[in-house]
Amino acid sequence: SPRPTTAVRCGCGSRRGPPDPRGATVFVALPVDAAGRSRLLPWTLPFRFFVSAALFHAAAWPLLFAAADDVPRFQGGLGPVLGALHALTLGTLMSTVMGASLQLLPVATVQAVASQRLAALLWWIYTPSAACLVAGMSLPHPALLAAGTAGTVAAVVLFAALLGHNLARAKRQQDSVLHGWLAWGAMLLAAATATLLVRWYGGAALPDPRAFARAHLVLGVFGFMSVLAAGFSYILVPMFAVTRQPAEGLRRGVLGAAVAGVALALAGAFLDASPWLLGAA
Repeated sequence: SPRPTTAVRCGCGSRRGPPDPRGATVFVALPVDAAGRSRLLPWTLPFRFFVSAALFHAAAWPLLFAAADDVPRFQGGLGPVLGALHALTLGTLMSTVMGASLQLLPVATVQAVASQRLAALLWWIYTPSAACLVAGMSLPHPALLAAGTAGTVAAVVLFAALLGHNLARAKRQQDSVLHGWLAWGAMLLAAATATLLVRWYGGAALPDPRAFARAHLVLGVFGFMSVLAAGFSYILVPMFAVTRQPAEGLRRGVLGAAVAGVALALAGAFLDASPWLLGAA
């Protein structure tokens, strides 16, 4: 009789995988039914975000080279170093996250994007606003920075609405959804701290700007980007490696450690005991 095989389901279709010693069926993250495939966006919509990411990446290096002497001593403040940093974070990473999540999350959760028109509008608001923000930081030009920040924050709020609509209706991939909610909250808090910092650059009062800058770094890099990447990894890694997801206990442990790490790091950003709290984080 033929050797037993393990049915593997992935985003590109069903196929047979290597025999499984326990005879179990491995269902990999992305659905292959018509309901899942029907939620794919037109390729031009996420693709434009990826093009923007590549262009921002190309722009970041000249900015960094222009301020190479300032990089070792950089401790904050407007200028090409901060502009290059945000060209990479807002321009490259955030654009990539927007394009990837708009395409992959609806397929994985079998919940359509709230509106393709709003998803397209997101690109038209976010890309020029982020470019304006990077230019305002690099020149530096406070008025240009304020205008770019206003547009970027508006785009982030729109993205949060699209992402939240999908997460709230999701019926599967609950561990990835929980990671998504944590990243969702961190993204909005990062946008709020960014707004306060830009207002401070424009002359408004802010009790402890360095503390808010540290909090913005924690929320943006780890609270949002890293946690969202961890959540997506439970979908993408099993799909491409044709293997099982990590055990549920491990996934929940990662989420708990992420929550604790972000909370301790935020506390360390504002409290005098920051070295101890940041070390624990």
